[in-house]
Amino acid sequence: MNKKAKISRVVNDTIRTLVVTETSAKFGANTSLTSLIQQLTSLKDTQPGFQYFGHLVRHLNLVGNVLMRNAASVAGNLMIKHAHPDFPSDVFTMMEAAGGKVEVFDTKDESLKAYTVQDFVMKVNMKGKVLTALEIPAFEPLDHFRSFKITPRSQNAHAYINAGFRFKISQGGKQVLGRPAIVIGGVNNKFIHAEKTEEFLRGKTLKDEIVRDALALMKSEIAPTPDPVLSSVQYRTDLAVNLLYKTLLEFTGNADPRLASGAPNIQRPLSSGLQTYEEKKEEFPLKQALPKKTALLQASGQAEFVNDLPTYKHELCGALVLTTVSNCTLQSVDPSAALAVPGVRHFITARDIPEGGSNNAFAAYKGAFVFPVEEIFVTKKVEYAGQAVGMILADNQLVADEAAKKVIVKYSDIQKPILTIQEAIDANSFHSTFVQPHVVGNPDDELQKSAKTLSGEIKMGTQYHFYMETLAALCVPSEDAMEVYATSQAPDILQCCMSGVLNKPINYINVHSLRLGGGFGGKFAQSNHLANAAAIAAYATGRSSPTLPGKRVAECLERWRPNRKACEDLAQLVRQHAVYRNALPVLTRYKAGFSENGKLNAIVADIYIDGGATSGIVYGLYELQHQLDQGFYVPNWKINPYMAKTNKVPTTYCRGPGPTPAAAIIETILEHVAKEVKQHPILVKELNLYERHQTDLNGMVLTYCTMRDVWQRLKQVAQVEQRMAEVEEFNRGNLWKKKGITMCAAKYGMMTADTGFPCSVSVFAQDGTVTVVQSGVDMGQGLYTKVAQVVAHTLGIPMDMIKIRPCLTHYVPNGAVTGGSTTSERAVNAALRCCNILRERLEPVRAKMPDADWKTLCLNAQKFKVDLSAHATPFNADLPEAAGHFNYHTYCSGVMQTELDVLTGEYAISRVDIMFDCGESLNPMIDIGQIEGGFVMGLGFSLLEDIVLDSNTGRVLNDGTWEYKPPTSKDIPIDWRVHMLPDAPNPVGVRSSKASGEPPTALGVGVLLALKQSMEDAQKDLTGSSSFIPVDIPLTVEKIQQGIGTKVDHMKM
Repeated sequence: MNKKAKISRVVNDTIRTLVVTETSAKFGANTSLTSLIQQLTSLKDTQPGFQYFGHLVRHLNLVGNVLMRNAASVAGNLMIKHAHPDFPSDVFTMMEAAGGKVEVFDTKDESLKAYTVQDFVMKVNMKGKVLTALEIPAFEPLDHFRSFKITPRSQNAHAYINAGFRFKISQGGKQVLGRPAIVIGGVNNKFIHAEKTEEFLRGKTLKDEIVRDALALMKSEIAPTPDPVLSSVQYRTDLAVNLLYKTLLEFTGNADPRLASGAPNIQRPLSSGLQTYEEKKEEFPLKQALPKKTALLQASGQAEFVNDLPTYKHELCGALVLTTVSNCTLQSVDPSAALAVPGVRHFITARDIPEGGSNNAFAAYKGAFVFPVEEIFVTKKVEYAGQAVGMILADNQLVADEAAKKVIVKYSDIQKPILTIQEAIDANSFHSTFVQPHVVGNPDDELQKSAKTLSGEIKMGTQYHFYMETLAALCVPSEDAMEVYATSQAPDILQCCMSGVLNKPINYINVHSLRLGGGFGGKFAQSNHLANAAAIAAYATGRSSPTLPGKRVAECLERWRPNRKACEDLAQLVRQHAVYRNALPVLTRYKAGFSENGKLNAIVADIYIDGGATSGIVYGLYELQHQLDQGFYVPNWKINPYMAKTNKVPTTYCRGPGPTPAAAIIETILEHVAKEVKQHPILVKELNLYERHQTDLNGMVLTYCTMRDVWQRLKQVAQVEQRMAEVEEFNRGNLWKKKGITMCAAKYGMMTADTGFPCSVSVFAQDGTVTVVQSGVDMGQGLYTKVAQVVAHTLGIPMDMIKIRPCLTHYVPNGAVTGGSTTSERAVNAALRCCNILRERLEPVRAKMPDADWKTLCLNAQKFKVDLSAHATPFNADLPEAAGHFNYHTYCSGVMQTELDVLTGEYAISRVDIMFDCGESLNPMIDIGQIEGGFVMGLGFSLLEDIVLDSNTGRVLNDGTWEYKPPTSKDIPIDWRVHMLPDAPNPVGVRSSKASGEPPTALGVGVLLALKQSMEDAQKDLTGSSSFIPVDIPLTVEKIQQGIGTKVDHMKM
């Protein structure tokens, strides 16, 4: 056997083999993490020394996700740590603490050597070597092991800090025998063992003073590397100390009962749920609980999106060249190096805009919305990092992406950017808007007259639009048209604006709106930038390169793999550009006047939103101001609105852009009032709920208000009073675990722009099948299904005879924006109008053929010269409308209960109950999906999602999935119950229904407030302080733990 074959045999025999002895278990290095979990699970009960394998299994299940663990190996994980010492490898931390060793095969001398895991990472040069095995020892009877992983969210996230502890504890559970192992990951690239603390604890008896000294010593030797994207140095330091304390509480096992809760982690079982709703069988299939018509296509991956369209011959792909700094002047752009790359064809800039065209993404628009001027390609003044300078066009996306990096952009007059609302206030940097102060009653006088007053401040961060489908545009020039396939919620606005950019009539542009992989407002105005850039490129290359006619420019800001149809690489979530905008950051300073029992009398609020570089979010500010009351009556208001101008990507709309922060503000104020009057927040909120016929913040009489009905019914079915008592009892008996419970109430005004909603329903005479084209865009909200249901019900035909086709601006022009939660009902109303027209036309035929079925009726309709195509464009005036600011209100309420680990900031959402007034739901299954999805998006806003900026350039630092963490399936409530309010038809709604998409997002803040109650309870126990903790959204695990103020002196045995 030659040497190469021998090496191959030795390595292959070793890297896949499991060898078990009485003293250890040796796993081949090529063992996947999933297989390792399975093997450890099967071994843990085979002998006493392997029982601690259960701890390893629990920790390994927190590494990555199932798909990653299936593919990743032990060797792969450890080799990443070997190559990148700052990588917080969980496998490394666990195995080093457990005393694991690795075997390394040296191909030079064919030797097999064993190393500790630490020596392998820190000392072994792996050139010419292969990692072949991981050996984990069996423990002796007095050995104890514990490991931790503290993360920004429940799963699929790297650790803020991970830790492993191995102690030998005497039989009585008091004395440390020998030197323990304390391994902490996520500190810095050199720190592994807390060596001083290990040596200090050698042989010590674990009394209070010894433990406190050990914890203080540990705190002094932990020195985390500062990093603006990671958690703070203080939090990581405190975590390491607190995890040691949790470990000692468990290992000694004889703590005071109030302290004992500090030892275990919060358990997070799989979620369970309950949904209750009514169906109106007499109207089936309308108001029937049905899955989306396209659900199976989407679940199976067969649903087509813009980026799935067939490739055109001579297609060019584009990559934007973006600014890297903000608040400066564009000095020069040199694309020569990029143009020299093989496969690169053009560099497109503002100079390529046709004569008479505009470099404004919102050119030529004269509709209901107010858009600022925003350059497609920056020409001089750079407002923010991420503005497009130009676009590289190449034969494929990979070449375009790489070439774009070679474009040299130089800047001058670089000024320090304004990046926060407070910085804008200090610099007096504000946008001018049409939104004026809103006053109701005599707030200043009534504030002075109130029995009690308080003041406070609320900070809110922002969210990325984390789409399943990123923004994309495809423009195909033809002999007399531009065919546009774009990820847009507003195809008609895009069509109009693109006509201004290209200096062409509107009918030259034809926008196709296929389904969207999520929208939430982020694909409303923002898609204009991308689509217009693609249109400029397509138009320019079509004229200037006659040898390459009919080019298509496909543009997407994600890095694509060479195969354009492959999944996009989400390693980098965003390259910061105008199209990837963020949700609304808000700073609110408030004063409230109220009675001795907490009845609100007056609120004065200064509301500052961060508009970014332009004022495009002005309607978000307007909505926030006019929906600030939510579910609560306040007789006197003064709301002063301000929009800060900062050097950031312009802010945009995101699911409930005004009402979601409005809910956080009013709910926080009420919780603050409850603290002042020493009452539970639920009681104070109930005291202030709207009643039927009261007048709201906007002067609208709430004739059909169901707020109290929703609240009281939920309070009863959720057993709130009993649970309040249970939470109070739990908190009295536990210092290190705390529970919280609260209720929230949302009144969500539904208002649509005064634009028509065109729809066309066509019947094919030969077989009676039906095609519907309407101006709404399907973005997962079930719009097509609801339209099909109403068409089937009205025409009396099965749903499988109906096809809903994507919006096409040539076919249904002058449409409305898909947004504001009301598109589905407007589409249903429009389709209903068309169907009634068809029924009226068919009446003479039916009169002559009373026994004919639908197919026969349609086949004979042509004989009677009946037009089987109907078109209708209902306007707002055609909808039954209540008198006032909004068309109607949706009411909902939630009960949120949480459990908090005071020492780490980790938490569980134990239970959430929601009661939602959806009128008579057009489809309860879809609406419950919207309720649950909206609530989870509110959780992300309130607890998890935020954006970190470089303070010098304004560049987004956490622009990838490694650091940006929206909620996952284990961040939802453990016990989740959603109820639709029964017997509540909406007198002013389409077919007695109400919208469901956005209102539940406003309830998400309730989980934050329940956690904040836990924080305040813990703070009172530890420090004696009964002060109100200000709200700073998102309330991350770091902010929770740091906000309580736990210190070493509080830690007793």
